[in-house]
Amino acid sequence: NQNGTITPTITGSDFLITLTWGANPVDMDSHLIGIPDHSANFHIYFRNTIHKQDGEVVAELDYDDTTSYGPEHITIKETGLGAYYYYVHHYDGEGNMSTSECKVKIEQGNKLIAQFNVPTDQGTEGYWNVFAIKNGKLIIRNTVTGSPELIYAE
Repeated sequence: NQNGTITPTITGSDFLITLTWGANPVDMDSHLIGIPDHSANFHIYFRNTIHKQDGEVVAELDYDDTTSYGPEHITIKETGLGAYYYYVHHYDGEGNMSTSECKVKIEQGNKLIAQFNVPTDQGTEGYWNVFAIKNGKLIIRNTVTGSPELIYAE
């Protein structure tokens, strides 16, 4: 009996976002909203796991874990100009966002650039707005709210 995970490799200026959490809630979901300057908006999550532009992958969710712990990975191949919002949603299970033990790390080109723990003092709402990437720069939000926040990087 073995347990293991496979983490995607990234190079250059690509980003890798990794979400992990505790036993409860059992289902936490990674979301990425892309609002690029020169192409159509997109939403990466369990129902839409990949976004391509001109036949090339721009962003992709590798796996939707519904049985606790994760990991879930979102890879962003090209940020270009525009804003990309990352948040976590408490989808199913007992407990709440503040007790979920959620952790997010973001790497760029295989270098850790930031790591976050879910705030435990902001209530029990269902969305953790972690960060945005605007024109290649990280903008930290780190708030727990009742709906996703999608305009703070504008």
